[in-house]
Amino acid sequence: PSDLEAEVVAMSNRTDYCANVAHEMQGFGLDIAQPQPSASLGDLPLVVLTRGLPSSAKDFPTPVSQDYLDRMDHSWFTLQDELAMLSTHVSHRIAADSGHAIPLQAPDVVVAAVRDIIDGRI
Repeated sequence: PSDLEAEVVAMSNRTDYCANVAHEMQGFGLDIAQPQPSASLGDLPLVVLTRGLPSSAKDFPTPVSQDYLDRMDHSWFTLQDELAMLSTHVSHRIAADSGHAIPLQAPDVVVAAVRDIIDGRI
C-alpha cells in the first residue's frame, strides 16, 4: 500500500537488511536442490504460498543479471515444491499477482490460507 511504501523503502535500505540480501543471493549460486525433503511434518496441515510473478532486478539492492534471476527463480520454485512435500496434508498455492512479499502484495491469499487451516479445510 502507498501509505507503507516509504517504510518498506527505508527498511530495505538498512545496512543489515542489504547484508542479509547479499548473503541470501550468494546462496542461490549453490546447487541446493535435493531429490527428497530432509524432514517430514507427517500429516500436519500445511499451506505453501508461492509468488506468481518472476523475480525482477529492481527487487535487489545491487545489479543482477537476467541469468542470475532465472537461476534464482528455478532454485526458489524447486525449494517451494520440496517444502510442499514435507506434509501429506498440504495445499500449494500460487499467488498469481504477487512477488516475493505475498503478505504485502496479496494479503487476501494469506488470510484465506490461515482461515482454511483454522476451519479444517486443509
